[in-house]
Amino acid sequence: MSLKTFTIIGSGNVATHIGKALQRGGYIINGVFSHTLANAEQLAAALHCPATDSISDVPAADAFLFSVKDSALPSLASEIIKRHGATPTYIHTAGCIPVSIFGGGAKRQAVIYPLQTLSKQREIDFRTVPLFIEATDAETLAAVKEVAETLSGTVREMDSENRRRLHLAAVFACNFVNHCYALGEKVMEKAGLDFSYLLPLVDETAAKAHTLSPRAAQTGPAVRWDENVMQSHLDLLEDEPRMAEIYRLLSQSIKEYSAK
Repeated sequence: MSLKTFTIIGSGNVATHIGKALQRGGYIINGVFSHTLANAEQLAAALHCPATDSISDVPAADAFLFSVKDSALPSLASEIIKRHGATPTYIHTAGCIPVSIFGGGAKRQAVIYPLQTLSKQREIDFRTVPLFIEATDAETLAAVKEVAETLSGTVREMDSENRRRLHLAAVFACNFVNHCYALGEKVMEKAGLDFSYLLPLVDETAAKAHTLSPRAAQTGPAVRWDENVMQSHLDLLEDEPRMAEIYRLLSQSIKEYSAK
């Protein structure tokens, strides 16, 4: 079995990047579906294919690739499987959703999970994005692996439970870290300072993770439990109770984890 044509279900960050990567890899994109037609049209224009916001107009393909909100996946998958039957391969890109989400109506089910932070407005070399794959049978796994290896230089097989744990780790290592960048940006803006002052610090922190255990690399007032410095910071957050709460929780977590 070989997958040659794809229909993209979704038009967000992951759908955009993986759709473009598929096209660069020589695969044919038959169409893009999104509940918001303007979003579908934007991605479809980049992929030179039709766009639709109607389930009844979703074009057939060898594979349907779902990159949508986790909460929307079961109902969307059910509707499309009803229309296109058990024969196509149904693939999703979610970190926390099991491969079995497509149910008994789909014969071939798979996952291609890209472990990377992806934004429409930032181009990335998709060959560097690690892809974690899973399928419900050996034939489907082989077909999906062929696709994944066309898209990326790093492809790993991983079951749904471990992928869920990987996704949790990624939320801590990326999404929460980026939110801390946003809070730091807020502090800087309030003081009339430029966030770019922090970029060398951000870069070195990330670089150290390549050579040191993050636990061993931890620095700052919390690991030393320098209460004078921490109280000074909390004084500056007097009018930001939520940020102060985050500061206290993270500081306590750093102290406890570093002491183990």
